[in-house]
Amino acid sequence: MILFYCKGAEVVMKDKVKPQQRSYLLEKCESLAMEGLRTLVIGQKVMTLKEYEQWSIKYKKAQNDYERGDYLSEKVKNELEENLECLGVTGVEDRLQDDVAKTIESLRSAGLQIWMLTGDKVETATCISIST
Repeated sequence: MILFYCKGAEVVMKDKVKPQQRSYLLEKCESLAMEGLRTLVIGQKVMTLKEYEQWSIKYKKAQNDYERGDYLSEKVKNELEENLECLGVTGVEDRLQDDVAKTIESLRSAGLQIWMLTGDKVETATCISIST
């Protein structure tokens, strides 16, 4: 038996987990984001040795394709990451670096407008911006 583990952000992992687990995953991630936490989803796939060997052969063949190797390798990797069992969702507090709040306040006092760009969920970004 082979256990394949995969972790990633909710926006990536929501399409990789089993369809019946997606609503749970989205609900938990939204709840954690409302608390200002960054989320990380962990999934797994149980494979037989034969399934893994078949996948491995396919992956090596894709890598050896001179013209389309990158594209084919990515496609084969994505096949492995389909229909994962969602093991859990973690929420991590990602504190701002020292003096960020003070620096932002100094810039605002100087008349500068501050825009926050982030790859976080809107809920997480809102909590972080309020805390500064």
